[in-house]
Amino acid sequence: ALIIVYLFIFYKSKMKNLVVIFGRFPIYFWFLILYMISYIGSSLVLHEFRYFKYVITFLFFFVFVLPTFQSIKFSNTYYKRLEFFWVFIVLILLTGISYFLVDSFDPVQFVKDFSFIAISIMFYFLLPIMYKQGQDRKINYSYMFIRFGFITISIIFLFISAKNILMSPFQFNLFRFLIDSQSPFETTMAFPMGMFVIFFSYYNKKALFWTSLIFTLLSSKRIVILALILIYIINRLTPSIRSLNKQAVILIAVIINLIFVYIIIQFSLSKYDPFIEQYLGLSADYISMGRKSIYENLFSRDEGNWVKFFFGNGLGTSYVETTNFLEKEENLHSDVLKLFFDTGLLGLVIWIVFIYKLGFINKIAFLLTIYLNILYLTDNVLIYYDTMIVYYLMIFFFHIRRTEIIQGSKQLLTTN
Repeated sequence: ALIIVYLFIFYKSKMKNLVVIFGRFPIYFWFLILYMISYIGSSLVLHEFRYFKYVITFLFFFVFVLPTFQSIKFSNTYYKRLEFFWVFIVLILLTGISYFLVDSFDPVQFVKDFSFIAISIMFYFLLPIMYKQGQDRKINYSYMFIRFGFITISIIFLFISAKNILMSPFQFNLFRFLIDSQSPFETTMAFPMGMFVIFFSYYNKKALFWTSLIFTLLSSKRIVILALILIYIINRLTPSIRSLNKQAVILIAVIINLIFVYIIIQFSLSKYDPFIEQYLGLSADYISMGRKSIYENLFSRDEGNWVKFFFGNGLGTSYVETTNFLEKEENLHSDVLKLFFDTGLLGLVIWIVFIYKLGFINKIAFLLTIYLNILYLTDNVLIYYDTMIVYYLMIFFFHIRRTEIIQGSKQLLTTN
């Protein structure tokens, strides 16, 4: 009922174009439908059904991209933005093979983490295949990609929220809602939803902005709310991306991420314990919600090992070590720390350079990249397929819009 009301209110004027748009983008719409089925199936039928979204991406890539792969022009700006991604892939493959031969290493978890990263990039390759030039100039087709992507994420958000409310009685507690992030609306969909907040705010789509903002606030993800506040401040302080030096910005981003890693490692090694106990009267483990002991278990073991410092312990190792330490399946709640521990200083630097080069298209793409980087500090969005494909979807949108502006027409990305 909520979904029907939602569609009726915000898309009544656009529903007449639905059939036309579906006809123009059958691959994209079938992808979205199967993507939703993956979530509904995992909630109602079988939990492992959640992996179906990875399967459909791989199948779509195999069917639609591979036959034209040889004709793809990698000199094209859209694909050229992936150059540091390939460097990252080569690095983790070489270290993975090396550790498999000479060290204790879990190849299963390596393949699992590698697949999460690689399959989201397959979606990046799929987007030009899904997109076709519209003949009706009254319809902004590239924007419709974003709009219907938002509908899909919103439907999944509402479905998960409704399921949570029905499965357990909802008793609102403001303290638990604000401090403990406990809410029936809490879901990882908050991460991509925050991107839509930034997008719709920038393009002044008021109804969609307020919808996405309400959904984001209901989800009660503190890091998302903090990230949106920081993005608002940065947006106000940065008049234009043209005034920024690209290399300097990327260097600053790398330095900030490395400072974060340094502080967390020092924290895990109890360097700040006396200060915390003296001025806060609390233990370091308490204020970190038990994560200090996890970090200490990881970073104390390789202290002084320069090979592991530069090249890491192999992709997936942080998950294995954390799971063994806690005796339950658990991710390391920070992609920045995960990248540093798994792929080393080189891997972390290469990935940060990759996403900032990818997002240095216009001001909003730059802001979305900063938002993504903030999420990397405290969460595992690198392996959250939903967050990464929404980011790649928006990067594609900005590339298309930039191509249209530069060439003065609706000239689209082609793969032949």
